[in-house]
Amino acid sequence: MSLMSETPQGKESPSRLHVVLEPRADHTLQEILFALEQAGAAEIDQISTKFVSAEIPPISVPSLEKIAFIETKKPYGLA
Repeated sequence: MSLMSETPQGKESPSRLHVVLEPRADHTLQEILFALEQAGAAEIDQISTKFVSAEIPPISVPSLEKIAFIETKKPYGLA
């Protein structure tokens, strides 16, 4: 099973990104959780009172960046 998929240009891109999100000023964790659900995120996990981790489609990054700081994590098992 591959985490990569072919794009029309022939280059490989990740089908999902494993990220950790933190609310930006004037935004809440609840807003992020709702936005993640709307974006079709998987493996949503509130890891603390300030952070949530999830696997998101790369196309959802711009909209999520409006309400959260996003840190991309390397998938487990990949070099």
